[in-house]
Amino acid sequence: MAMIGGFGNLTGEVDFWDLDKLRQIGKTKAYCSVGIYWAPDGVNLMTAVLYERVRVDNMISMFTPSGQKLFGKGECFEQLTSSQWQPAPAGTFKKPNLNRYAQESAQEEANKPKKTF
Repeated sequence: MAMIGGFGNLTGEVDFWDLDKLRQIGKTKAYCSVGIYWAPDGVNLMTAVLYERVRVDNMISMFTPSGQKLFGKGECFEQLTSSQWQPAPAGTFKKPNLNRYAQESAQEEANKPKKTF
């Protein structure tokens, strides 16, 4: 899996891609994120708005590859200077099954209201 995103001065758009099947499996936004870290399981992504660059709204957010936000819905820190996952030894986790996340993402898109102009 790969993550493509624009951070720093950009809007924080994140796309998740399945590299085996060359398809996008999800997308989300992580505004003002400075720290971006893969979980040791190779599936979930953590982003952080850190005090070194942004003096307000310091927070941690966690996302699944389908773009679902698992954590970070408004819980802010006064000063968050760093964040990281606890490391795991190599070989602890198996290769993830990304079909599940692609299906979740497709269901979320189908449930969104259609835009009309």
